[in-house]
Amino acid sequence: MGNSVRAHEIETVLKLCAEKRQRNYEVITGLAILFEQDDTGAAEEYVHFKSLLKTFGVNDIEQCVILAGTRSPGHVVARNLHMYISAGIDRCSKGNSRRYLAIVHYAGHGFYDPADDNLYFTSGHKEPYHFSSDTLTNCIAKFYEGTWPPFDVVLSNITSLSATNQRGLAFLAEWQILTRGVSLRGSLKQGETVELLAGVDDETTAFSRTTVGRRRTFTSKLADQVALASARMLSIDFIELLQRTYDASVAKKPVHKFLAGNIPIRLPFASGKKASLPQSPTIQLSMITGEYTVVIACHIVDDPSSTAVKRLVKSIEDIHSLIGVTVDQVYRCRSSGLVLRVPHSILLSLETLPGIKVMFEYVESSESESPASPSSLPKHPFLPPASPSLRNQENMPPGGLSQLSPANKEEF
Repeated sequence: MGNSVRAHEIETVLKLCAEKRQRNYEVITGLAILFEQDDTGAAEEYVHFKSLLKTFGVNDIEQCVILAGTRSPGHVVARNLHMYISAGIDRCSKGNSRRYLAIVHYAGHGFYDPADDNLYFTSGHKEPYHFSSDTLTNCIAKFYEGTWPPFDVVLSNITSLSATNQRGLAFLAEWQILTRGVSLRGSLKQGETVELLAGVDDETTAFSRTTVGRRRTFTSKLADQVALASARMLSIDFIELLQRTYDASVAKKPVHKFLAGNIPIRLPFASGKKASLPQSPTIQLSMITGEYTVVIACHIVDDPSSTAVKRLVKSIEDIHSLIGVTVDQVYRCRSSGLVLRVPHSILLSLETLPGIKVMFEYVESSESESPASPSSLPKHPFLPPASPSLRNQENMPPGGLSQLSPANKEEF
């Protein structure tokens, strides 16, 4: 059972993905955290952060500057973050439909301490004063524990440059930081999502100060990719945005982590907000997403002829235009084997379930292909063997998001 999943569990995740992609945030705000005594270019990164958010039509951006000589930067950050989130929530109208998104960004030095498995942020000027990632996540968790309305959070850090190259410390290059040492303690009540974007993974040391002038920062790459995507898309997931920085990140590769929830946050671009979209979108998926396709196998406990599997296939057909998931095949194999083609961001949500396995990545789909539907499936309990289109097709996507499968990346 540990390596299989119920059909209704997959259905629930996919429906949440569809709902999330249609979610409208009543209020979206940004908060940039940085040390006054900084030598990493945090002020310049703040400019990139503002540029990134303005592409989404977000102009409400605040700064939390930790002044030089501050002995308790954690208290300063916690107080400002609490006021920032409270103010954003207070701006939401009263009612069940209200929803708030907080985008928090840090630029500066950071280091991981294995002694307490925590990530710390500092000015990097040999001062003993710093604040931890717990300062941020504990503040966020307190809101979830209360009676506040639902809100989502994106934690994003820019140029976290190491003051030293000391081995054993995993320094972050951008915030949305290091995935190790960052966690959210608290329970979710209303489908909230907290996403973390990091410039490097757990095992990588960020660039030293000597390279800062020769390196483009993670935030600047995000801002560039947002500008490019907004010219031909209506909306984008933050995880896809991060994926699009891969080509521009030849030395250090960014990473992503869900601190809460498992459904990516998606935002519309400001350029498309005035468009009159129907309640039940009929626009082509290619107009709203440039994600690469992944073929996955799902080992489902339920029998292929069960109502649960049939309902899952029907649900996928109903929400195909929203999330781009296609049923390629259903097999009988002691229970059920389901083969799906899914966008990369949807994979990240599904792989939190057991029984999900990636078969092929960067699969090109013919524009003439249409998704399988219950009406087109054979009436017998299971389907015939997969079509030739399911052969290994690890082709590069048009324009290239990342020219290598994450499972087969070369060392950069």
